[in-house]
Amino acid sequence: MDDINVPQSNPMGKCIAALLCGLIGVVLVFIDGMAAIGFVIGAIGLVLGGFAINVAGKSTGNDRMMLMAFAGLGIMLSVLAFMLGISKLVS
Repeated sequence: MDDINVPQSNPMGKCIAALLCGLIGVVLVFIDGMAAIGFVIGAIGLVLGGFAINVAGKSTGNDRMMLMAFAGLGIMLSVLAFMLGISKLVS
């Protein structure tokens, strides 16, 4: 089983996806009537960010710290979008 070639994935794409989900989620939460969509995108960003930070941690390239920073920032923005979305939906 060790001789099977597994295609390498692009960790930068996962980290950028988490960052964009967090950023779009935060922007949508502040637009009237879009809080629910911002909340959902924030939740998706949390899942993607968790996966991306795991992939970045296992990366062996020179850009490992940059990948971790992008994934961490994506998680922080996603948490912000998630929490603001909940607070706007409840109130």
